[in-house]
Amino acid sequence: MRRQRSFDFFRLRTAIELAGPFEADLWSTVLLQTAHAEPAIINAVIALGALHESFGYAHDAHAATSEYALLHYGKAIQRILTLHDSNLTLHMDIVLMASIIFSAFESLRGHYKSALTHISSGINILIETDKRSGGLRTGSIDKDVVVPMFVRLENQVIEVGQTASMKSSISLLKRTPPSMPHAFKSVKEAHDAFDDFLSSLWHMLEHIEQESTSSSEPPGQQQRPSPAPPNLTMNPIEHFNSWCAAFDASNFPPMHPAVLILQVHRTMLSMLLSVNVALGETIWDPYLPQFRKLLDYADKIPAPKSPGARKLPHPVVTAPCFSYHLGLLTPLYFTCTRCRDPNTRRQALRMLENCYRKEGVWDSQLGAMAAKRIIQIEEMGAIETMRASGIQPNGEGGWIVQTAEQVPENARIRESDITLGTGREGTIRYIRSGSGPSWKAEGETERLVW
Repeated sequence: MRRQRSFDFFRLRTAIELAGPFEADLWSTVLLQTAHAEPAIINAVIALGALHESFGYAHDAHAATSEYALLHYGKAIQRILTLHDSNLTLHMDIVLMASIIFSAFESLRGHYKSALTHISSGINILIETDKRSGGLRTGSIDKDVVVPMFVRLENQVIEVGQTASMKSSISLLKRTPPSMPHAFKSVKEAHDAFDDFLSSLWHMLEHIEQESTSSSEPPGQQQRPSPAPPNLTMNPIEHFNSWCAAFDASNFPPMHPAVLILQVHRTMLSMLLSVNVALGETIWDPYLPQFRKLLDYADKIPAPKSPGARKLPHPVVTAPCFSYHLGLLTPLYFTCTRCRDPNTRRQALRMLENCYRKEGVWDSQLGAMAAKRIIQIEEMGAIETMRASGIQPNGEGGWIVQTAEQVPENARIRESDITLGTGREGTIRYIRSGSGPSWKAEGETERLVW
């Protein structure tokens, strides 16, 4: 029976892949238990399981489609709308779980703007409920399982730069970052602590950027910046160092995939917290050993064993992978766009192009397309500088970039933002670096279709 097959696929394959190497009660336990009693969740689970099965057999990681999945997706939405209209307070946990599943469904079929809408809707419901009730109840599913998932999703949304329609979930944590233990008792504890730190860091940086933007606007046009989140009084470097010390003191298997993923992000964060980006983009050049270390950790993570991998109609480098946990795409994109060593950034680009991953609202093919364009722009600028300087061609038929030092500051991209549109299209806006009193940041925008 198709219905049972899709449910079993979700239970045996989708839930495991979404959680990845990290423990995640939401996917493996809570949703499955709720599905047995709630028709809206069973429809949503069946829809996602059916779509994921199609995705597992797709050879281009974008061909996931299933009329059967769309049928149950539509049924789930109708049931949730009925619950929402009847008594949201009574059914809030159901609506929130559905928002997470719906966002995963839309992400899997490449409709990232719709996925963002579901994530934003869930965060809004949590915030409004938190205001009305004076705080989510400790020990509840919403507090212990759902909130951490939305915080994790919002971290991804911020990393991709899609914050325009998002409300901050940071207030839901309602705590200052707890003191770090001497060592973590489990990888899950280390993962949760890292997520809390990331959330605090991203919101602090966003708050600083809002204040900077507001102060630079003409009088009368300034917007009042949002109040500083309550748990951003910590020193980020000290807090990060405390996390690193606890992580190093923990007795974790060094080759465990979850440990390697945390090492990848740790390496990226150590660079982000060490540089002063106001000094220009060449500030990243001395960090080549760290970029290589990041890629070394990423390369050790085993490729996912997708359910349809052995029966794919066309060979692929890596089976398609879909996850909702801390992953590799942001660090790989970071390396492509901040490391100017041509060999290292191309290694990161190859990994991004060949990994066939979807991580929340982040897509490896979209990231690779944007990264490849940035590399092209920067190296074209470097070659033009070499030509204009009278440097003799250093390759067959012309000039090639051989070192980071050959990419001058004014050829580098200082900022890049991807805006997701409806369906599989969007735009990338990038700002070139520069210096001097006459320099003015002017962005350029290009359309992306994947």
